[in-house]
Amino acid sequence: MSTYDERLKSFAELQEDWDSYGASPINPDAIEGTKVLLDAIRDGEAQVFPTRDGGCQIEVHCNGWDIEFELDPHEGIVDGLFERAK
Repeated sequence: MSTYDERLKSFAELQEDWDSYGASPINPDAIEGTKVLLDAIRDGEAQVFPTRDGGCQIEVHCNGWDIEFELDPHEGIVDGLFERAK
């Protein structure tokens, strides 16, 4: 089990107000989707593309998930998709 697997597993145990500022429990889909993204990057399954504005786009379509991020060279992440595949 990787370090991030263990850390993500611990997120599932966080209760309401875990940060003492009213934080919500971590959604199981967010944990699973994050694991899919990290595994895909680690395993070389993520695809990268250039964008017209000089940035990059990262896409992962695996294990029933569609995850995409567009990174603008000046603004950081400007667009993202994170959902179960239809």
